[in-house]
Amino acid sequence: GSEVGLRASENRGLLLSYKGEEKGHLKDLFCQLDSNNFEHQNEFKYVLSGKFTKGGKSRNIFFTRSLLREMKRYYDGEREHLLVEMGDSRVDSDHLFINAKGKNKGQSISARLPSDLFSGYAKKIEELSSETSYHDLRHTFATELYHQELLDENGNETRSESAALIVVAERLGHSMTKEGRP
Repeated sequence: GSEVGLRASENRGLLLSYKGEEKGHLKDLFCQLDSNNFEHQNEFKYVLSGKFTKGGKSRNIFFTRSLLREMKRYYDGEREHLLVEMGDSRVDSDHLFINAKGKNKGQSISARLPSDLFSGYAKKIEELSSETSYHDLRHTFATELYHQELLDENGNETRSESAALIVVAERLGHSMTKEGRP
């Protein structure tokens, strides 16, 4: 989630399907990865439902081919292993990320889990400040996207700063004015 600027709670919005419908969800994107029709596509659009966002508005998330491949690897590997381990008692979930332990095993992760996991790992890494949080990764995503939108590979400006900021605001799901400004 941090690689696409999601808030910790928005990781719950990464759905494999919704009420059995795969089109437009992760299972559909996973199929596109191996399809000849999409072999030259390097970015895949996913619509994050407003049900899972802070402002309640849906927004587009863009997964790189390599990130989507890693997500599929998790789905086919670790997630599937967990479900097999659970056997008949498993709760099937449309969510990509599911609980591996406790009474909610097999159900969607909590809104706080990504932050809690990050904090646990961050404490083990000496180079990180103890104040570094999962949300800081969202800021890093925004900064990198801003520079990517503003500059070409040679460091030359390709568009105005305000145009780059609008793209960043849209990708982060920030509210916009009637004039289209963040």
